[in-house]
Amino acid sequence: MSNRVVQTPVRKNLSKNVKENEDDISFFQSSSFETKIRSFGYQPETRIFLKRTSGVHCVYYKARSPMGFHVYIEIENDDDGKLKFTSNLNMEELTTGKSLNIPHSIKQGVFDETGEAAIFCPEGMCRVGRKTNSTDMEESNYTYKSLHTDAMIHDNKSIMAYPVIKLGEIMANPELVLEQTSKIMARIRRSAYQNIETSLETYKNEVMTNRKLFSSFLNKQSEIADKLATSMKELHAYQEKSMKNPPKTEKDILFLKQVENNLKIKNDQSTHFLELCSEIENLTNNLSNISEHFKSIIKTFDDDFSDIKVFKI
Repeated sequence: MSNRVVQTPVRKNLSKNVKENEDDISFFQSSSFETKIRSFGYQPETRIFLKRTSGVHCVYYKARSPMGFHVYIEIENDDDGKLKFTSNLNMEELTTGKSLNIPHSIKQGVFDETGEAAIFCPEGMCRVGRKTNSTDMEESNYTYKSLHTDAMIHDNKSIMAYPVIKLGEIMANPELVLEQTSKIMARIRRSAYQNIETSLETYKNEVMTNRKLFSSFLNKQSEIADKLATSMKELHAYQEKSMKNPPKTEKDILFLKQVENNLKIKNDQSTHFLELCSEIENLTNNLSNISEHFKSIIKTFDDDFSDIKVFKI
């Protein structure tokens, strides 16, 4: 990770309905950057700002590419540096050594597939790219300072990656950039689905393992329950007999004490056994939650993907 001064990015939606102050409206009207990227078929949606000592600078634009997927366009020469903008909708760069809850395997995989990308998770954004004069990966991590800002950039609670391109690259060769980012996006999605397939295989194996464990649980709990019941019945029978005919010999008196001691042990074991078996209630609730989650996903599949082959007009 590069040793950069900690900066605070501030994000802003590009909705025409957003009119927070006169400076902001003026910026929208005079922005040459938006005109440039629109001329190449990109539709800007969201701006990401970094707050520096010299002011607020627009660093990234989230935009729709001409092919319909999202990209993050990095501004190399910031002509918006004098924009006066204040908002609590911002992100904050983490200090060196700290990172977001994104597995390294995912970051490395995205980097290997793209070279430059923005990875979003519910916590914030991880920017991966190559170190200067090196083929190694470096990363910069940003967190959301407001709980409601993540939806403005990333409306999914999973981990998703997007290509990062520069305005200069688009202007130099827009056709090549579009072709390359299309391939990169395809690789990102293929890599993401491979991770999903791995998770599905792991889940399937866990289900099979749990079936075996549940079968073992049923057998063991049934066996223990029978043994405890039989043992308690025998001990109670002898205790009741001793109450009717109290032992008189030293041997019988000692045996009765042993019976009483074993009753204590068996009662404690019975309590412990019931405590362990009662965990099945928590496990059942967890399974019910998983079932409901699957039902919700399947319903969303049916609702949102039933018309995949339909050409929208």
